[in-house]
Amino acid sequence: MDISVARIGSKKSRALSRIIVPGVNAWRREHARRVSMLVDAAEYYGWLERALAKARRSIFIIGWDFNGRIHLRPDQARSPQLGPYLRRLAEERPDLHIHVLIWSAGPIYSAGQMRFFPHETWAEHPRIRFCYDRSHPLRGCHHQKIVCIDDRMAFCGGIDLTIERWDTQLHTIDDPRRTDPSGRAYPPVHDVQIAVDGDAAKALADIARARWKTCTGEELQAVRSDGEVWPRGLKADMREVEVAIARTLPATFSRRGVREIERLNEAAIAAAARCVYVETQYFTCRRLGRLLAQRLAEPDGPEIVVLTPKECHGTFEAMFMGGNGRRLISRLKQADKFNRLRVLYSAIASGDEPETDIFLHSKVMIVDDRYIRVGSSNLNNRSRGMDTECDVAVEAVEPQTRAAIRRLRGRLLAEHLGMEASAVMTACEKAGSLLPLVDSRVTGRRRLKPIQAGNEAENEVLLTSVFDPSKAMAPMRWAMRAVRALRRRLRRSGG
Repeated sequence: MDISVARIGSKKSRALSRIIVPGVNAWRREHARRVSMLVDAAEYYGWLERALAKARRSIFIIGWDFNGRIHLRPDQARSPQLGPYLRRLAEERPDLHIHVLIWSAGPIYSAGQMRFFPHETWAEHPRIRFCYDRSHPLRGCHHQKIVCIDDRMAFCGGIDLTIERWDTQLHTIDDPRRTDPSGRAYPPVHDVQIAVDGDAAKALADIARARWKTCTGEELQAVRSDGEVWPRGLKADMREVEVAIARTLPATFSRRGVREIERLNEAAIAAAARCVYVETQYFTCRRLGRLLAQRLAEPDGPEIVVLTPKECHGTFEAMFMGGNGRRLISRLKQADKFNRLRVLYSAIASGDEPETDIFLHSKVMIVDDRYIRVGSSNLNNRSRGMDTECDVAVEAVEPQTRAAIRRLRGRLLAEHLGMEASAVMTACEKAGSLLPLVDSRVTGRRRLKPIQAGNEAENEVLLTSVFDPSKAMAPMRWAMRAVRALRRRLRRSGG
């Protein structure tokens, strides 16, 4: 059923219905003893380094890109580069095997030049293995960002272990630590990763092994380790919860596509009673846009707050993804009869200097106080069915989990608004809404400001299907369509 055109139903029925349905919009739902949301790469990388130090049997790194020259903790003078650190761990632990899988073109897109890892000294070790992922359709990419350690702890979200990802939650405009390995500075960047343990971590490791087999043909076995991997001091935001794992896998000649993430997003938006909060690098998916527009048109529908970058990176990305995003915003604003939509970018200002927008790379959706999703997928067409994606989600069934989800949303908003999380939660609870708070914080050192919509009268971008496709290209089908179109034209012209 196409939920984007289905009748949404009453608030009572939405509250009673379950969002996550394994086998329909999730691959598996597994138990986690602990779940922790890590906001921005400084926090993630710091805890990751501590977790890697506890590895005994297996480290699996799955990403869009990887760079062994980065420092996980550039704020610490003795923090080693990532590559040599992995080499040292392999040398110290004879049972440790390290696998790294990245998209074959990731280094080109992220750094403008190819890096051949096997030529780097630290990678020349028999128990460190690389795989360049080329097992995707034409125009597709591998986009998952997963790290698994001993099948006991796993990280999943939007943050790759590569350049131009590290930043603190302060997002200082001229932070001298925010440079790539060549010393070049880059702008502030916001992102989110989530850490899980227990059976949920093993399930993410199963995804990593399945991808390795797809790309290499080699089947790796699950590992057994009795050691504790969860770093001492890492606070759990949620305990003893069920974690759902949802995927996007593009269709191939031998396999049907998997579109669990698309269905999960639609179910979550359809279930929203009061609020949909989104952080996404790209906001271009027209299918989800139709569902959001339908919810905005309801007199008692939810408020919708979307955080996305002010500008896309690069000329072509700005032309195609940016243009389509602005047109989608325009359509949603037309549907927003009750003034419940905010599409915002995050910025920081210092004194009389012009503001600096913070590049938002996170992929988060929070619905009311009952659901949170963090992963690699954006609200664009590619994440629906073209790229390889992995998200994790928690649906609250107990009051303590609902309270945790409220705190996590408050924590994210607090960073963007330069406030304490407790103050954000108090203001939102008092108003019964997020909107008065975000509307009042368009000035100040930290701010959220509206993104301008595009011109709805503009023509759709001709090459959207090339840069932001929702499914793999089928050359023969396209060719037959072209032939049929040519025949119709000839008949009309009398040729």
